[in-house]
Formats: sequence, C-alpha cells, structure tokens
Amino acid sequence: MVHLQIEIPTWTEFENQLLYSALHLAESGTIKFTYRFNTSLRPATSLLHINGKTCFMDCADQVQFMEDPNRYHCYFKRSLLPEDFRGNVHPLDLMVNFSYKPFKMLAKIGPEGSLHLIRKKQVSEIVRILDVTAKKTNLSHHAMDIRHFPTSVADNGGKILYLSRLWDPARHTNPEEKERRRIQSETRIAICRTIRRHFPGSIVGLANEPYTLAMAPDLVLDNTFTSKLAFMKALRSTDICLADDGLGDTPGWKIGEYLMHGKAIITTPIRTVVQDFKQGRNYLELEKNRVENDLLDLINQLLSNKRYTAMGNENLAWSQRYLYPDNYLKNLLHLAGEMP
Repeated sequence: MVHLQIEIPTWTEFENQLLYSALHLAESGTIKFTYRFNTSLRPATSLLHINGKTCFMDCADQVQFMEDPNRYHCYFKRSLLPEDFRGNVHPLDLMVNFSYKPFKMLAKIGPEGSLHLIRKKQVSEIVRILDVTAKKTNLSHHAMDIRHFPTSVADNGGKILYLSRLWDPARHTNPEEKERRRIQSETRIAICRTIRRHFPGSIVGLANEPYTLAMAPDLVLDNTFTSKLAFMKALRSTDICLADDGLGDTPGWKIGEYLMHGKAIITTPIRTVVQDFKQGRNYLELEKNRVENDLLDLINQLLSNKRYTAMGNENLAWSQRYLYPDNYLKNLLHLAGEMP
C-alpha cells in the first residue's frame, strides 16, 4: 500500500481535484492518505509525500515555476510549456473542479481542520459542501460530484455551448496584461455573436458584470447561469463546447469538464503540455484573430456526419485515462516510482 501525505496551503477549488482523487483511490485500498495544512505554501501549490519521497504540485495558471524543481523528487506542473518538460518535471495536464462524496471529505477534514479554516476565514469549500440543494452557492460540491457524471456520450443534435466572462483591462496596471485582456474580450464577444447569429438554439453568453454590460449588453446572461448546477445542466444538453485561454493564456478549467462529459471541443491554441491530447482527434483549433472567418467552418466540420459524437467518445475515453480520480492520482504515483 502507498502511504500518501498531502500538504496544502488552505482548501479552495485548487485542492479539490487532488483531495477528492485521494479519497476515491483510498476507498479501493490502494493508498492510505492523510493531509495537513501548511500555511507557508503559496496558493495553488501542494506537497505530496509518497513513501518518503517529496513531490511538488504547481497548479497555477502562470507558466513560470513556483519553486525550484531540483528541490523535489518530482515537480508536477499544470501550465507547463513544452520547452520546460524535462528531467523530473511532469505535466499535470488539465485542472477540473470536481467532488466525490462531499460529506465524507468533510469528515476527512475533521473538526480540527474545519476550525483551522474558520480561524483563517477560508470556509468557502465547507459552505459549498453544506449547500446540499446546490442553490445557495455558485460551486456546490453536490453539483459537481463525479458520481453524477455521464458514462457514455449523448447526442443532443449538435447543440453548442459557450459560457464565459470578460475581464476589465482597467482593473490591471500592467500594460501588457491590459492589452491581453482587451484581445481576450474581443475574442469572447466575437465567439458569442458568431454562434448566436448562425446557431440561434445554442447556449451562449457572458457573465453579468459591469464591464460586460458596457461592452456587450446583448450577450449578458441571467445570473442563474453562473451556478455550477446550471452549468452542468447546460453541459449535459449540448454536444459542441467552446473554450479559449484563461487568465494566464493557458487552458482554463472548462476544457476538463467538457472532456469528462464527452463533448467535442473547439478551442484557441493550446500552448502547454497536455499528454496525448491531439488537434483533430480531441479538439479543433481556432485562432483568436480568425473567429469571424473560421469558427463557422469549424462548427460545420463537427456537425458533418455527426463528427462531434466521435470526438466526444475520444474525449470521454481520454478523461477516464487522465482526469478521473483513480487514474489521475495513479499517474502521479507512477511518475514518482511508487506504482506500476
């Protein structure tokens, strides 16, 4: 049996994939895991102590390294550029915010851990677990429990999904970041308007925020669409899902959710390492400056002969190999030399 101790800085959505994967794998008797809070760790990082070996997990959006990889047996990085993929550095592929038996996880955190989070005023995940109806918070753990995820690909007639938000350039001081946000906003607005114009039955729009109301009032969604419960419902009823870069010009979290629900994907170029994830097989690529020229053609490629179902099956299988709890953690343990 593998003995795994997890150190985390706090408990946020960045820790859910790791914690719930450990809980799931522990049920099979493959591992025994404990956790502890380490407030010296930076946000979006964690330490894995695996049978005496210490590995570092870097789940940040940014491509820069949070720590020196040479200090650890393995360095697992989410936003990993191809040129940095060497030695003991390994990709974390894609992040997904999922849960599994939320109340069992709350029991694992225990009274002592809960009191620590209360003292630190970091109780968001506890509150989301207590939101059993998934109507009080945006990210209820009961709305994203993998036990409710589909095990096969549904055909909804080629329906399209794209829900996103705009980031106000004025809220950042760095000129380069301001420009990046401006371009990102233009891309997201163009995606929404192109889909609405040509595929009026689609589910598309942007979160209701002041900057969005000023830039694209016609695309603002009702606030009910911001909850995880509403998003999961929309996801189950669609076939083709669109994604674009997140804040760090790296893949956002939605792609992983699309994969775990067996959806065909159109996304802006992926510049980070995602193992065995191939353009043409797992996704079609859309250049940011060619939305109005190319998006319609890409969608029609997926609609032709229902190609979206074939891609959806490929993606569901990929997620089972790399994202679902047991294999997600087993892959890390294998790279650490602690699992065949």
